[in-house]
Amino acid sequence: MGILDKLPILTTLAGDRTLRIAVTGLSRSGKTVFITSLVHNLSNAVGRPARLPFLRAAAERRILGARLLAPKADDLPSFPLDDTVAALAADPPHWPASTTDLRRMRLLLRFSTAGFLRAAGLLRGDAGALSLLRTNPFADRPPRYVRAQYYKYTFTTPDERRVTGRWWHRELVGAFTEPVTLPSR
Repeated sequence: MGILDKLPILTTLAGDRTLRIAVTGLSRSGKTVFITSLVHNLSNAVGRPARLPFLRAAAERRILGARLLAPKADDLPSFPLDDTVAALAADPPHWPASTTDLRRMRLLLRFSTAGFLRAAGLLRGDAGALSLLRTNPFADRPPRYVRAQYYKYTFTTPDERRVTGRWWHRELVGAFTEPVTLPSR
């Protein structure tokens, strides 16, 4: 089986961006507070890299948005996020009620990927990365943003090649990565 045979599988895996997290632990160990803190901070991390400095996407300002999704009709009971945040933010704050049964919360988190471009060093003006290009379009200084687009290439026919001199047709499929930038220092 060649790489082209595996492409549909890889495409499906790359497109599935669902992350399921289960939190387990002893009774009264802080699971409810942990989940509340994680979701609350993710929901408020847009443009605030200090919120979650240990999370690379937040530190690099790549979190574009986050919002809670409505539970599905066949879902488990909802996690009591609002009540838990209210307890922790009360004056004086108090420990929220324990979550004693299985609960579910759905969060949509949008972020831009770091992509292979950052690793390639284009944004840092790395000579090795720039040597991969026919000409250096960034001779004065490295770019602030870089994006990659996905094209579909098909070979021209021999007759087209003789007439046009082109070896292939190129058709834009879409964005391969969101625009990426280095984190501000």
